[in-house]
Amino acid sequence: MTHQDNMTSGLHDDSGERYIWILFNTLVLLSSLLGDTLILYGTTRHNAITLHRVVVVIIQHLAVCDIFLAVFRVFPHSCVPNHGQMGLWDFSLLPQ
Repeated sequence: MTHQDNMTSGLHDDSGERYIWILFNTLVLLSSLLGDTLILYGTTRHNAITLHRVVVVIIQHLAVCDIFLAVFRVFPHSCVPNHGQMGLWDFSLLPQ
């Protein structure tokens, strides 16, 4: 294993800073998915937001866009080797 293989986005594998970033990205991912799912569920099933219909649709679209951002940007950035902090999988959904 070379020195560069031991690095992930400039952070050494054995540093505490890497694990803090892993925790931070995991919290961002989970809170984003949970919050947006609750928004979509509440607005579609229970009409929880009593605003003008156009405003509710815009909020729903923002929630869907945020879910896509979390799934296709935050999650791969956290898991792709030498592109994120976790380095679990050997694939990338990010543009080359």
